[in-house]
Amino acid sequence: MFRLGAELKVYVHREAIDFRKSINGLSALVEQALGLDPFARAVYVFRNRRADRIKLLLWERNGICPHDGSVLVEIGVEVSEQLDIIPQQVRVIRHERVKYACPRCDLGIKVTPARARIIPKGLFSEAALSWFVVSKFMDGLPLYRIAALLKRFGGDISRNTLAASVVRLGEAVQPIINLMRDHLLDSEIVFGDETTVHVLKEPGRAPQTKSYVDANERQRSAGATVQLCAWARYTARCGVVGRDAPWRGVDDGRL
Repeated sequence: MFRLGAELKVYVHREAIDFRKSINGLSALVEQALGLDPFARAVYVFRNRRADRIKLLLWERNGICPHDGSVLVEIGVEVSEQLDIIPQQVRVIRHERVKYACPRCDLGIKVTPARARIIPKGLFSEAALSWFVVSKFMDGLPLYRIAALLKRFGGDISRNTLAASVVRLGEAVQPIINLMRDHLLDSEIVFGDETTVHVLKEPGRAPQTKSYVDANERQRSAGATVQLCAWARYTARCGVVGRDAPWRGVDDGRL
C-alpha cells in the first residue's frame, strides 16, 4: 500500500487495455502511448474493457534483489477481494434527433424518428420504471418512500408522478399479462394462493374492505413453470365466489 503525496503526478491512459499485460507491457504503453518515462516519480492508471478494474503502475525504486542485486521479475499477483455496493444514481439521458430542412423552401422539414418507449413521451427510462416496480412490489417500499430515496440521490420526483407512471406501465404490459393468463389456464392443474390486502380509494368500496392478491402457478411440465400474479377484488374468499376474475374461463379454457 502506498500514499499519494502532493508532489506525485497521476496519469490516466484513456483507452482500455488487455489486462494480461505485465509490468513490461504497461511500461511500453507509457512510453509509446503517453510519451512519458515509466521510471519517473508518477502513477500511471489503466483500466480494462468493462471499466470495472484498474491497474496502477508505480516505480518505487525497490525492484532490486537485496541479496545479489538482480532485477526482480513479475511472478504473479496477490489477490484480495472486498464486497462493494454502488448506490443508486440519478442521471439524465439526453436524446438528440437531427432535423433536416430544405434550403429552398419551408415544406421539406424532417426529423429523425424517435425510438419507441414503453410509455410514449414518458419522463422515465425503462431501467428507472423497472426499479420503481421492483422496489414497490418485490421490496415492499411504498411510493412515498421511493420518492424520498430519489430525492436523496438527487431526483426530485413526486409520489403522484411515480403512481401515474406505475399505472401506465401496468397498462402497457397488460397484453403480456393476458398471454401469461392464457398459458396458465391451458394447464390441467392450476395452483393458487391468496393474500389479503387493503386497497385505498377503490371505487365503490371502503378503504377497510379486504381485497386479495392471488398468486397462481400452473403445473410443472418438462421443467417449465409460468407464474402469474393478478389483482383480485373480492368481498370474500375466492373459494366462496368461485369463478371471479383470475379463474373466469378456467372450466371451458376460454377467456
